[in-house]
Amino acid sequence: MFDYNKVEELYPGAGNLMIKPMLIHKGTDSQLKTASESGEYFAQIKKDGSLYMFVKGNDAYQTYLFGRTVSKKTGLLTEKSANVPHIRDRLAATLPPQTVLLGEIYYPGGTSKNVTSIMGCLPEKAIERQNGEYGYIHYYIYDCLVYDGVNLINQSNLTRYKITEALYNKYIKEDDCIELAKIYTENLYEEIGKALVAGEEGMVFKKKTGLYEPGKRPTTMLKAKQVDYIDAVIIGFKDPTPQYTGKEITTWEYWVGTDDHEARLPIGCHYGNLCAIPVTKHYYYGWKNAIEIGAYDDEGKLHPIGTIASGLTDFMREDMSINPEKYFHKVVEIQCMMKDNKEKTLRHGFFLRTRDDKDAKDCKLKDIFS
Repeated sequence: MFDYNKVEELYPGAGNLMIKPMLIHKGTDSQLKTASESGEYFAQIKKDGSLYMFVKGNDAYQTYLFGRTVSKKTGLLTEKSANVPHIRDRLAATLPPQTVLLGEIYYPGGTSKNVTSIMGCLPEKAIERQNGEYGYIHYYIYDCLVYDGVNLINQSNLTRYKITEALYNKYIKEDDCIELAKIYTENLYEEIGKALVAGEEGMVFKKKTGLYEPGKRPTTMLKAKQVDYIDAVIIGFKDPTPQYTGKEITTWEYWVGTDDHEARLPIGCHYGNLCAIPVTKHYYYGWKNAIEIGAYDDEGKLHPIGTIASGLTDFMREDMSINPEKYFHKVVEIQCMMKDNKEKTLRHGFFLRTRDDKDAKDCKLKDIFS
């Protein structure tokens, strides 16, 4: 733990409020699946930013934003509130004293490099950049460790989140640059893929009954994070699943007649189970749903390594259905969360772009699964 006398000397009011950040255990594919199926975990989106702890001491003048790294000069967490006065002042004015929040400083649509351009420079330059083309950086709150003088470290992850949510709705809600991380409680494994497709860095799984353990890396908190980019070859296409089984059945727009499954009813006609059945959008339009990808071994043989549906646009799905020859054997760049080097397969991959600058023969199994 930190020297709280030194903390209080340098940052008045923060004496016992500087808490070591907890480290997150990178979950394996099997761990994430098990956690998802257990019902014992919830999940939150992981932004591509940097962790920062907001601390309000005894009043609005004792407010700080501590980063994860330890300063060589002070031996304490680095303090960066002067770089983001729009966040500091908003929270300072509204939150009760003796409160500690955890969140990520991030740029919507940006990366951690964009964050460094603001948090890694002097305050004057940080403010100048935010007032210019950069725009204001955001704070994404996902936890509360101390609330109104009450230490929550020994409260469960789920209890702390409920307190965080209540605090946010009471004191912060109306702010364009300060957000609350929502939680997911169902189909967590599938939500990872959705998050990656949406451009997020990943997700964090938290055991509902788990505790916050400063400075430790407990297995009650698992990180599912994008880790790699690969180049592969399109070797085929997959047709969509016909019947729609989602939760939006009352407003679903795509139906076919029960007597003739090829008879597409006008979009928006909701006939229920009387004379029509709901079908997936891609099936309704006759589009391909996914691409099959592969790579070459040292003998020049092409091996399948996965199927990619995420990241494909509707235009691509329609075009590859009409003109498959345009895409077959084309090199594509894929972003994936996990690679199984033994089985030579991918987990949670999604399409980024085609690569006309690379020859298909240069997509090697040994390069992908090394």
